Amino acid sequence: PPPRPPPGRYAARRCHPPRTPRQARPATSCRRRRPRRRSDERHGGDRKAADDERHRSERREAGVESREAGGLGARQEDEEGAAGAQHAAALSLGRFPAASCKSFAFDAAAPGGWEAQLKAQGCFEGGWKVFLLIARTNEADELVDALQAAHPDAAIIGGMATGDVLYRLRHGAASVVDEGAVGMMFSGNVPLAAFVSRGARVVGEGPYTFGEADLDADPDAPEEQQILTHLTDPRGERQGALTTVLEVVRGCSQGQPTMGVAERPGEGYELTFLSNEMVVAQRGAIRLAPRRGDAPGWEGGAVQFYAFDPQSCKQDLATRLAAMKAETERKGERLLGAVMFTCNGRTHNFFGEAAFDATTFSKTFPATPLIGMYAGGEIGPPLLADAPPSRAFQVGGAGMHGFTAVFGMFIVPGRQPRAAPLAFADGDAIAAAYAELRAQMPPPPPAPPASSADATAGHLPTSIAELRSLPVRALRQAMDRLRIAVTPG
Repeated sequence: PPPRPPPGRYAARRCHPPRTPRQARPATSCRRRRPRRRSDERHGGDRKAADDERHRSERREAGVESREAGGLGARQEDEEGAAGAQHAAALSLGRFPAASCKSFAFDAAAPGGWEAQLKAQGCFEGGWKVFLLIARTNEADELVDALQAAHPDAAIIGGMATGDVLYRLRHGAASVVDEGAVGMMFSGNVPLAAFVSRGARVVGEGPYTFGEADLDADPDAPEEQQILTHLTDPRGERQGALTTVLEVVRGCSQGQPTMGVAERPGEGYELTFLSNEMVVAQRGAIRLAPRRGDAPGWEGGAVQFYAFDPQSCKQDLATRLAAMKAETERKGERLLGAVMFTCNGRTHNFFGEAAFDATTFSKTFPATPLIGMYAGGEIGPPLLADAPPSRAFQVGGAGMHGFTAVFGMFIVPGRQPRAAPLAFADGDAIAAAYAELRAQMPPPPPAPPASSADATAGHLPTSIAELRSLPVRALRQAMDRLRIAVTPG
């Protein structure tokens, strides 16, 4: 790459040093020539302005307000009031009577490392089920691994902050963390379910399969680390695993390929980015991610390769949210709200429209609160492709992801209407209850003329049959006098 420009005249422009000027031409006129504008410069600005206005209109209809450099959330005030804001904060309030919540923070400038600080705040004590973490440190991977090891069944979601500092508000005071992490942890009955979305477009011939004969121990890693030496394609031909990976990479014309591994096809492939660290060149093999579960390692399974692009990312998120909506409706559940950590690369430059993730959520779940932020790395459960709806939400196995949208969904059982007791009583019970109420009232006045509705309103019937025969107005007045409530049904 060309050298970076020295500080001074060209540093603020973020461009390369000026090129060597062309050889001077003989001056033919003293008039300064006006630079020509390209056609796309003359007309592209109008098209871009029209597209931006259309995207803003779509976000207004969906109720989404976005700051692509910082936070995002459901828009609660008109866009005019927020248009001039350089810094914005999104606040979401919730109440979970059967859960306990506590904040925590790790400050790299404070005495002791992150492990000692988190231990002193009770983060490694038993009972915590959900962690919401915002980090600004190079030790984020180790921090997440330690929390997950201490709480194997906990859901951990969050992201890497892209701002300058972190804030923690506690007991009416604010503390500032320049480098470290802040977060919240929940115990008890916490109705949060987490999932990760990223586009997955199948590449290659797969699915490939492997068995015990295709596995071996990694010579340069701990005993539990396994390497994959061979793969069998759908035609039944067996070839080296590294050769297969290289063929897939060469044939992938768009997007960075990833490898998905599953015990059985149809259960969802757990995705891993292909990187040089996975290559075991002397064996022609690739390293496998540790298997999740109680078994010590892989005994066999299937491999599928994927790539992602804007269209596959759009389709994956829309499909997942629609499936979750259908599942919650089928179970009679309600979505109270959600928190989202989305990659700072999933913006207008990638999708062609701003705040696509938040807008898609708001279109799928209208009037549901959403809060979140753009992150430089997302923390969430394992990333799956081609997973069935039963594996939509996951706990455990949290790690750092890239170019994903991580959601935490607060889902609770739906409210069931309470049945009116009288709706299930028989006629004799109703008549007996009415007779008991009637006996507690003063003696009725003389019977009014049958043709006078107003006079009938002041008369208390002597039987349930007479009560049912009254006009509506007289019936309501009689019920008010007897303190009988109107119950639906």
